[in-house]
Amino acid sequence: MIGYVARVGIRMICSGDACLVIGSHARMQRILARYYPNDVRRATIESTCLEHLLFGLFLGGAYDFDQQAYERFRPHVTRCDWLEPPPPFHPRRGDQLQLMYLKCTLLPCASAAGWRGGAVSPPV
Repeated sequence: MIGYVARVGIRMICSGDACLVIGSHARMQRILARYYPNDVRRATIESTCLEHLLFGLFLGGAYDFDQQAYERFRPHVTRCDWLEPPPPFHPRRGDQLQLMYLKCTLLPCASAAGWRGGAVSPPV
């Protein structure tokens, strides 16, 4: 288990184009209450595993990880021979929730995939 995702029906809770992956169930509840008040009562929070995240990334999806979830995710992917290691988490200072954006870019002429990522602020 890497972290938690939330959905309303079949619609995933996202920050822009990236699905939120948060390290604890309680923290996901707080994020939903603060940033997604219209969805908080209808949202289903579910745990997600490495395989689900990799599948989503290789289909072109993007994720916004909090630090706890990213620290669970990164060591597994760093050990893969067929992937370049993803960048380290770079939290920003301040009282706002900080997320790490990650999207996999498949390189057409290489044996490894590349990553696009960086710390971003949540929606307000």
